[in-house]
Amino acid sequence: MKSRILFLLFCCFGAVTLMAQTPSLTVQGILKKADGSAVPDDTYTVRFALFDAEMGGNEVWFEQLTDVETIGGVYSVVLGTHGKTLNAPFNQDYYLSVKIGNSSQELLPRPRLTPAPYALSLVGAEAAGIRVGGQNVFNATNAEITMAKHVHITGSKTMSFTGPLNFLWNGGTTQFGTFTNQPISLETDNLIKTDGVFAVSDRRIKKDIAASDAAGDLSRIMRLKVTNYKYKDVFGKGNTWKKGFIAQEVEEIVPNAVYTDTGIIPDIYALAQNTRLEAGALHLTMEKPHDLKVGDKVRIMAGDHQEDLPVTAVASANGFSLGNWNHGTPEKVFVYGREVKDFHSVDYDHLFTLNISATQELARRVEELEKENAAAKAENAELRRLIEGIRADVGALRGQQR
Repeated sequence: MKSRILFLLFCCFGAVTLMAQTPSLTVQGILKKADGSAVPDDTYTVRFALFDAEMGGNEVWFEQLTDVETIGGVYSVVLGTHGKTLNAPFNQDYYLSVKIGNSSQELLPRPRLTPAPYALSLVGAEAAGIRVGGQNVFNATNAEITMAKHVHITGSKTMSFTGPLNFLWNGGTTQFGTFTNQPISLETDNLIKTDGVFAVSDRRIKKDIAASDAAGDLSRIMRLKVTNYKYKDVFGKGNTWKKGFIAQEVEEIVPNAVYTDTGIIPDIYALAQNTRLEAGALHLTMEKPHDLKVGDKVRIMAGDHQEDLPVTAVASANGFSLGNWNHGTPEKVFVYGREVKDFHSVDYDHLFTLNISATQELARRVEELEKENAAAKAENAELRRLIEGIRADVGALRGQQR
């Protein structure tokens, strides 16, 4: 077949995670003949290869597929899933070569891979990175991930919370009884460290503006109890002393600074003594009573897997079964704890703003006391002057009597 490949549409991405065993690369494109028309709808043998240069260069990896189906010339294939491992290191820029059958013709210069496939360099690596335009912009090790470029998160997940809830929305603290079906772009399990946060706070986007009751804010701040504590989850949170608040205590004093949501508490936090898998159900036996009931959801950790699974049966005070486990019989299972519907969280932004209001009230009171003190000092000075005058007059009278 005399044909010339014109690769008019090219997009690819790495369908891979850090735990994946078979890295893969999806390639989509259009095959056309020399006259510019699409190749007939059929199944073709196509040779795909990765080179380190747009023209010439070294072939780093190739795979020949004999069953590439085209419709209107359009094809879509997943490289690395047909018996040949996609083992290119992905630590440099690569260019894609496409040839039909045994043809020597290919599109030159070859199209460069887009940044996404370089995530393949993370598979099984102790350290890896993503290069864009010859520059490392993403580096990962077993300890951390660093990025050298601006990160813009466009995706989101719809989430709901029950109130009372306060959150920064366009720079203002807004209160909701419920927070329903809102897009959340970033969620973390632990603290966020940053040099600063910019929040939109333009007066023109706000309404019903009123001064806070500073005296009341001070009264509430004075009633809050700062507490020293440690986390039960010593593996995830560490075993060092923390200083902060207990949400349930804060709720009694500043209810708008606390919201409740569904969350997992570490109330079991122990290794299962016995583990058995049967018909998709994971049967666990604990050393101590678990106090679970059918319908509860429990977080477990086994190997590389963390799952929140429903309790399908309670065999005894120490034994229970979980459904929907699809990973084979685990060697060890760590039971973290159960899901609760009233997981309390403190809005520290609310308390921070409350503290500013209270501090301003203290400053106002100090200013008043300073004014009163200055007036008292002036009055005392006047009294001293009068007393000195009286003493002088008394001394003069005594002198006349002599």
